[in-house]
Amino acid sequence: METTLFIPDIPQASKQVAKKIPEKTAKIIEQKEKIYFGGIEDTLENVGGIFLVLGVLGGIVAIVAACIAFNNSETGIGGDLLCVGFISIIAGAVNRIFLFAGAEIIRLLKKISGLKFSGEITQPTPTVSTYLKCSACGARTYPGHEECLSCGAKFVK
Repeated sequence: METTLFIPDIPQASKQVAKKIPEKTAKIIEQKEKIYFGGIEDTLENVGGIFLVLGVLGGIVAIVAACIAFNNSETGIGGDLLCVGFISIIAGAVNRIFLFAGAEIIRLLKKISGLKFSGEITQPTPTVSTYLKCSACGARTYPGHEECLSCGAKFVK
């Protein structure tokens, strides 16, 4: 007795299977998000940036003037200008930090009060910290210690 195998035409079979599976369709959904601008918190951030730029520019000008004054030994004000330059840069950076902190406080107060605010509230950056822990009391310890500083237990290696 002889057996005949029927091997279907592969492209034809795949077309039949494709007809049975409905095609997936998708629509593009337009989403709108409200972003608020122009609160006092934005103004504080912008002014903080301006203070930083002006402080750095003023510092650079003062440092360059100090270098010129050092070359001209008759004036004797090179050291003073150098100090003014560095203080200007530091003051610009500190003012920026305080103004950004003020903007953050306003955002937090507005959020607590249920008001709309511009910008975003900053979030801390997560990091993974690895440390050693005493199994007896749970206190943190550091490599190289032979006993716990809190409970005095001896560490076994």
